[in-house]
Amino acid sequence: MKKLINVLFLIVMITVSAQEKSKSRSIEVKVSGTCEMCKARIEKAAFKVKGVKSAEWSLNDKVLHVVINEYKTDVLILQTKMASIGHDTEAVLASDEAYDGLHGCCKYDREFKPSCEVNCDKPCCKDKAVKTASCCTTTKDKENSTSCQSKK
Repeated sequence: MKKLINVLFLIVMITVSAQEKSKSRSIEVKVSGTCEMCKARIEKAAFKVKGVKSAEWSLNDKVLHVVINEYKTDVLILQTKMASIGHDTEAVLASDEAYDGLHGCCKYDREFKPSCEVNCDKPCCKDKAVKTASCCTTTKDKENSTSCQSKK
Protein backbone atom coordinates (compact mmCIF):
# COMPACT_ATOMS: atom_id res chain seq x y z
CA MET A 1 0.00 0.00 0.00
CA LYS A 2 2.84 2.40 0.88
CA LYS A 3 4.55 1.69 -2.43
CA LEU A 4 1.35 2.43 -4.33
CA ILE A 5 0.92 5.77 -2.55
CA ASN A 6 4.56 6.68 -3.18
CA VAL A 7 4.26 5.81 -6.88
CA LEU A 8 1.07 7.87 -7.23
CA PHE A 9 2.69 10.79 -5.41
CA LEU A 10 5.71 10.59 -7.72
CA ILE A 11 3.49 10.55 -10.83
CA VAL A 12 1.54 13.58 -9.61
CA MET A 13 4.75 15.52 -8.87
CA ILE A 14 6.22 14.75 -12.30
CA THR A 15 2.99 15.79 -14.01
CA VAL A 16 2.78 19.07 -12.09
CA SER A 17 6.42 19.97 -12.70
CA ALA A 18 6.14 19.16 -16.42
CA GLN A 19 3.15 21.47 -16.84
CA GLU A 20 4.53 24.30 -14.74
CA LYS A 21 4.91 27.54 -16.65
CA SER A 22 7.64 29.98 -15.75
CA LYS A 23 6.34 32.80 -13.59
CA SER A 24 9.00 35.26 -14.66
CA ARG A 25 10.17 35.98 -18.17
CA SER A 26 12.57 38.62 -19.40
CA ILE A 27 11.49 40.41 -22.57
CA GLU A 28 12.71 43.30 -24.68
CA VAL A 29 10.40 45.71 -26.48
CA LYS A 30 11.44 48.49 -28.88
CA VAL A 31 9.80 51.70 -27.63
CA SER A 32 10.30 55.05 -29.36
CA GLY A 33 11.40 58.01 -27.27
CA THR A 34 14.06 60.74 -27.10
CA CYS A 35 14.94 61.91 -23.60
CA GLU A 36 15.05 61.32 -19.86
CA MET A 37 11.43 62.49 -19.55
CA CYS A 38 10.47 59.72 -21.97
CA LYS A 39 12.48 57.24 -19.92
CA ALA A 40 10.63 58.18 -16.73
CA ARG A 41 7.21 58.08 -18.46
CA ILE A 42 7.87 54.72 -20.16
CA GLU A 43 9.17 53.02 -17.02
CA LYS A 44 6.33 54.43 -14.88
CA ALA A 45 3.73 53.19 -17.38
CA ALA A 46 5.39 49.77 -17.55
CA PHE A 47 5.13 49.37 -13.79
CA LYS A 48 1.41 50.19 -13.98
CA VAL A 49 0.86 47.01 -16.02
CA LYS A 50 -0.14 44.23 -13.66
CA GLY A 51 2.53 41.53 -13.67
CA VAL A 52 5.55 43.72 -14.47
CA LYS A 53 8.31 43.02 -11.96
CA SER A 54 11.04 45.26 -13.34
CA ALA A 55 11.36 47.73 -16.19
CA GLU A 56 14.25 49.75 -17.56
CA TRP A 57 14.21 51.70 -20.82
CA SER A 58 17.54 52.41 -22.51
CA LEU A 59 17.82 55.82 -24.13
CA ASN A 60 20.69 54.63 -26.35
CA ASP A 61 19.05 51.65 -28.02
CA LYS A 62 15.37 52.57 -27.38
CA VAL A 63 14.65 49.16 -25.85
CA LEU A 64 12.51 48.51 -22.78
CA HIS A 65 13.94 45.61 -20.77
CA VAL A 66 11.14 44.09 -18.69
CA VAL A 67 10.64 41.11 -16.42
CA ILE A 68 7.00 40.02 -16.43
CA ASN A 69 4.87 37.41 -14.69
CA GLU A 70 3.48 35.39 -17.61
CA TYR A 71 0.38 34.47 -15.62
CA LYS A 72 -0.63 38.14 -15.32
CA THR A 73 0.44 39.89 -18.53
CA ASP A 74 1.99 39.49 -21.96
CA VAL A 75 3.98 41.51 -24.48
CA LEU A 76 0.94 42.84 -26.35
CA ILE A 77 -0.60 44.28 -23.18
CA LEU A 78 2.69 46.01 -22.39
CA GLN A 79 2.98 47.42 -25.93
CA THR A 80 -0.61 48.66 -25.80
CA LYS A 81 0.19 50.52 -22.57
CA MET A 82 3.22 52.17 -24.20
CA ALA A 83 1.06 53.28 -27.13
CA SER A 84 -1.57 54.70 -24.77
CA ILE A 85 1.00 57.12 -23.32
CA GLY A 86 2.18 58.24 -26.76
CA HIS A 87 5.15 55.97 -27.47
CA ASP A 88 5.22 53.73 -30.56
CA THR A 89 6.33 50.10 -30.38
CA GLU A 90 6.92 47.71 -33.24
CA ALA A 91 3.51 46.05 -32.83
CA VAL A 92 1.30 48.84 -31.47
CA LEU A 93 1.50 52.45 -32.56
CA ALA A 94 0.39 55.40 -30.46
CA SER A 95 -2.67 57.31 -31.63
CA ASP A 96 -2.04 60.76 -33.05
CA GLU A 97 -3.81 62.26 -30.02
CA ALA A 98 -1.54 60.42 -27.57
CA TYR A 99 1.57 61.38 -29.56
CA ASP A 100 0.47 65.02 -29.78
CA GLY A 101 0.05 65.05 -25.99
CA LEU A 102 3.77 64.46 -25.45
CA HIS A 103 6.02 67.32 -24.31
CA GLY A 104 7.87 69.09 -27.15
CA CYS A 105 11.24 67.55 -26.32
CA CYS A 106 9.66 64.08 -26.31
CA LYS A 107 8.49 64.21 -29.95
CA TYR A 108 10.36 61.47 -31.79
CA ASP A 109 10.51 60.55 -35.46
CA ARG A 110 7.65 58.14 -36.03
CA GLU A 111 9.63 55.38 -37.74
CA PHE A 112 7.15 52.49 -37.48
CA LYS A 113 4.48 52.41 -40.18
CA PRO A 114 1.41 50.16 -39.84
CA SER A 115 0.13 47.87 -42.56
CA CYS A 116 -2.19 44.98 -41.73
CA GLU A 117 -2.12 41.77 -43.68
CA VAL A 118 -5.40 40.77 -45.28
CA ASN A 119 -5.82 37.48 -43.43
CA CYS A 120 -4.41 38.46 -40.05
CA ASP A 121 -6.61 37.19 -37.23
CA LYS A 122 -4.56 38.46 -34.29
CA PRO A 123 -6.37 40.81 -31.88
CA CYS A 124 -4.13 43.71 -32.83
CA CYS A 125 -5.16 43.43 -36.50
CA LYS A 126 -8.87 42.62 -36.16
CA ASP A 127 -10.08 46.15 -36.91
CA LYS A 128 -7.87 46.38 -40.02
CA ALA A 129 -7.91 50.17 -39.66
CA VAL A 130 -4.43 51.56 -40.19
CA LYS A 131 -5.43 54.94 -38.79
CA THR A 132 -6.02 53.40 -35.35
CA ALA A 133 -2.40 52.28 -35.31
CA SER A 134 -3.23 48.96 -33.68
CA CYS A 135 -1.95 46.55 -36.31
CA CYS A 136 0.36 43.58 -35.92
CA THR A 137 2.39 44.31 -38.98
CA THR A 138 4.62 47.31 -38.91
CA THR A 139 7.52 48.09 -41.14
CA LYS A 140 10.48 50.21 -40.22
CA ASP A 141 11.84 49.70 -43.70
CA LYS A 142 11.43 47.16 -46.48
CA GLU A 143 14.07 44.78 -45.11
CA ASN A 144 13.02 44.87 -41.45
CA SER A 145 9.40 43.89 -40.87
CA THR A 146 7.34 41.98 -38.34
CA SER A 147 4.36 40.10 -39.71
CA CYS A 148 1.21 38.73 -38.15
CA GLN A 149 2.45 35.23 -38.88
CA SER A 150 5.49 35.76 -36.63
CA LYS A 151 3.21 36.85 -33.77
CA LYS A 152 1.25 33.57 -33.72
